[in-house]
Amino acid sequence: MTTERPRPLVPWPGLAIAALTATAMAAASVIAWPDMAAAIVTREAGGNHGASVVPRGVTATLPPLALLVVAFLLAFSPELDRRLRTALKLSGESNPRGGIRVLNGVLCGLAVFFLVFHLGLLSGHTGDDFPFDQAVPAAAGVLIMVTGVVLPVARPDDTFGSETLERARRVIAPGYRTAAFTLTFLGLLTIVTALLWPRAAVFVGGSSVMVAALVAGVRVLLTRRPARSG
Repeated sequence: MTTERPRPLVPWPGLAIAALTATAMAAASVIAWPDMAAAIVTREAGGNHGASVVPRGVTATLPPLALLVVAFLLAFSPELDRRLRTALKLSGESNPRGGIRVLNGVLCGLAVFFLVFHLGLLSGHTGDDFPFDQAVPAAAGVLIMVTGVVLPVARPDDTFGSETLERARRVIAPGYRTAAFTLTFLGLLTIVTALLWPRAAVFVGGSSVMVAALVAGVRVLLTRRPARSG
């Protein structure tokens, strides 16, 4: 009797959007190529370092390729998770549908960020007026906010098949929604701050994951604290 091989878990909508975005980025590179300077200096030489020079070939090709690589790695992660669970002989599945939905959302957010970042880099070579300092942090805010919105559906189901893992799941479960609300708020705050104070937006966006993890950890600890007897 042969065992039917389970269908691969792949976030197809997110992959399609990432592929279309990478194609659009490549098309933008082709259109901008004749007007692009041979290289741009992204950081002037200082006392302890030389100048950072980016050739136009790198700018034109690296961001689209990077998006495709990141999308491929994220797309393979559900299947890797399933194989790891099989190797560890854990029963059930840790909310695979929820994980796919999260990956679809994250891939959409990454597509927005990479597209805006790429257009900003191209403008550096062509001399076009592009609000790089505002647009890129705002795009990062979109990514953070989308991640927060979809995060609750990734919460593991009660299917680990291990009492130790079940206890851990019950402990961290309250932190998912708290982390989601925090990320959503910080993503929105990053977008607003990017329009008003771009340098502050870099700090807000860059620290959002750490802050969300800290807030969620505090929420879990407060939930686990035993009630005081009167």
